[in-house]
Amino acid sequence: MLHAEGTLKLGKVECWWPHTHLSPGSLPRLYAVNLVVEEEAGESLVPLERVGFRRLEQDAGDRFALIVNGERIFCRGTCWTPVDPLSLRGESSELRHSLEELCAAGANMVRVPGIVVYERNEFYGLCDELGLLVWQDFMFATLDYPTEVAGFSESVRQEAVGFLQRTRSRACLAVLCGSSEGHQQPAMLGLDAGDWESSFFDKWLPEKCAEIRPDVPWWPSTPTGGVLPFDPRVGTSHYFGVGGYRRSLDDVEITRPAFATECLALANPTGVHGPEKTSPLRVPRDRGADWDFADATRHYCDALFGVKPRDSAEQAAALRATTSIVMERTMQRLRDPRADCGGALVLSHRDPWACAGWGVRDHRGRPKSAWYGLARAWAPVAVSILDEGLAGLWIQVINDRPERLLRTLEIELVRENGIVVESVRHEIDVPARGSVLVSVEACIGRFVDSSYAYKFGPPNFVLAVARLRELDAEEEPPLLQVGTVAAFNLFNNSAPMEGNLSGKAFELSAKWSGWTDERAKLLLSSARPVTCLAIEVEGAIPDDNFFILPPGKPREVSVRQAGNDSIGTARIAALGSDEMILLEPPSVKS
Repeated sequence: MLHAEGTLKLGKVECWWPHTHLSPGSLPRLYAVNLVVEEEAGESLVPLERVGFRRLEQDAGDRFALIVNGERIFCRGTCWTPVDPLSLRGESSELRHSLEELCAAGANMVRVPGIVVYERNEFYGLCDELGLLVWQDFMFATLDYPTEVAGFSESVRQEAVGFLQRTRSRACLAVLCGSSEGHQQPAMLGLDAGDWESSFFDKWLPEKCAEIRPDVPWWPSTPTGGVLPFDPRVGTSHYFGVGGYRRSLDDVEITRPAFATECLALANPTGVHGPEKTSPLRVPRDRGADWDFADATRHYCDALFGVKPRDSAEQAAALRATTSIVMERTMQRLRDPRADCGGALVLSHRDPWACAGWGVRDHRGRPKSAWYGLARAWAPVAVSILDEGLAGLWIQVINDRPERLLRTLEIELVRENGIVVESVRHEIDVPARGSVLVSVEACIGRFVDSSYAYKFGPPNFVLAVARLRELDAEEEPPLLQVGTVAAFNLFNNSAPMEGNLSGKAFELSAKWSGWTDERAKLLLSSARPVTCLAIEVEGAIPDDNFFILPPGKPREVSVRQAGNDSIGTARIAALGSDEMILLEPPSVKS
């Protein structure tokens, strides 16, 4: 084996960034590296791995955060599960597809937790290429390891060094973490902090990481950081206040997690239409608990809608809507700069088998309803409508891109019958990698009880809509743009959304508006506000789904071929409606 060492001094280089913090269409900057070998016959080039250059720092305060190239960023993504739970490898094409889908959804970090395996080199190379940060646990989780036993100690030391050496050129590695729940488990068992101490975890492993990867921040375990290692306000946490512990949706604002390396564990239903068909035995539960995570999902369904569904099909639809809504709203609050949260990683990425599991993608890798809610909240340029209680509704625009964003913000307040009672435009200037927050009532210019907090009589509207438009766009756009957001103002603390499970007639319409072999477009419209529109297309996956559809404004949704199947029949239904639209497969190429 050839071993060569040297020092290379470079001039000015372009930094590697997470893809969310680059201009649209840009890729992270990687540089080709070649080893020049001088032989008698002349020089030959040996191509090596491409490398990226970036500066990573950990925020020095109590609230864990990452600073990339001088910018504090909000890390979001999932806790990784291997694409093949049996071989733990899977096909290269499927691995690439899974990571590309994460990027397309607006995620910029993936955590390899200590309960799985170190991923193969290809995984880290793809994360470099695509601009995904990697939170890397060493493969220690929840157990008291015999690190002082000679044979075991030598084995895990070789394992750790081997991993560090084979990934030493990877720009994507963002955190090296000693273990998963290595501090939490003994603390919850009532052991003293001294009982957690280990020369391997406290001295040898961090020193070896600093020796081989001095550019990557070290973190001893997750969760840890507070007087109790699971205090969510300090260091890192596994935050399940919203989720398994069934706290109210505003618990995320009360608790204020600093950095959630796991969060939002719910039993996420599979499919799009019809009752859940997987075994209840596959629903995750905590050992010894008298509830499972399906109970948690039903809890939030009851809290949001306030009435029992009429049948199993409507219940399944309401549960799918619930996970999408809860994921989107909670992630919006965590991402709010006022929350001072450094990141949130959802548990988990993908189910190992067909089930209503923690995965936000199913065992085939296809997105569940929760995935779409997260994607809207994760977008590099994200617009959200926030209920600020007695202060009314506020619109927040977050811009991760390196360019300043000058836009017109259009706000509409809409009644149940589709009539727009307020419409106003407001120019906004969002700094590069910054945000703005504007009051709906300040934009309108008067009090309208936008959050329906005062309740002086019946609400004057049920839906708020916000969209960004180009500054010079005078004409009304014919279609709702991607990125338009809407929110029913009778959410959560004000009142349940009980009017949405009542067998309404929405006057929903749908048609194909263009197609090729691999992609098609659906044109959708409704005469009344739709809480959750569900789209299922045989052999295809929609780019957006389970979203609010405002009335009177058509929206175009692209669907793309899944696998080798042809794009087939489309089924579209609105939550609370007894009607389902069936569209035959598109048969004419545009």
